Amino acid sequence: MSSPQETYDAMAAAGAAKIMMPWHKQAIQGFMAGAYVSLGALFANLMEANFTWYKGDQFEVAPGLANLVGGAVFPIGLIAIFMTGANLYTGNCMYLIPSFINGTVPRGRAIGWLAFSWLCNFAGAGFVAYFMAYLGGWTSKDPVQAFVVHNAVKKIDLKWGVAFLRGIGANWLVCLAWWQAISSKVRVTTTRGSVGVQTVRYLGVHWRSKRCRVPERYLS
Repeated sequence: MSSPQETYDAMAAAGAAKIMMPWHKQAIQGFMAGAYVSLGALFANLMEANFTWYKGDQFEVAPGLANLVGGAVFPIGLIAIFMTGANLYTGNCMYLIPSFINGTVPRGRAIGWLAFSWLCNFAGAGFVAYFMAYLGGWTSKDPVQAFVVHNAVKKIDLKWGVAFLRGIGANWLVCLAWWQAISSKVRVTTTRGSVGVQTVRYLGVHWRSKRCRVPERYLS
């Protein structure tokens, strides 16, 4: 493992290189990062939905076990992002800090890079969600469909303050996983660190209600 100073220096160098990368390459890397994290989320939902069982017009969820399995599967997307060097907005927020502090890159370009990575991530995630999850039929049948719809509705119904704080907690842990991956000198350790932190993220920050009301249209 690298020392904290060595990790910071490596992160600063990587961040400067990412920020100054040509825009067309950033578009591709941002799109792929969104696709990878969306695939991780899709796999996690497919696995978690199988820890459900019907009881009349409702289905029960085993939240602890479902979160544990989802937390073990979701990091597949983050591992792919780190191994391929793709640009994930969450990690880019961390990469941005040393460049701002050290003044190694133009600040206007750094902010533009951050916004551009968010847009490209959204495009990549939307591509996977629509063309693979929706049109591909992965989320068109119960219990996956009811599970995904229920989670989407609950997240939308969160109060802004609650969503904001949970977003900070979740992305803080993503950045921690990135820091551990950068500090590691062995890829096996890198992968293990990412899986471990993200499993904690699912258990501690993500939530699942115990009883889920399934809309009637999904029971026909």
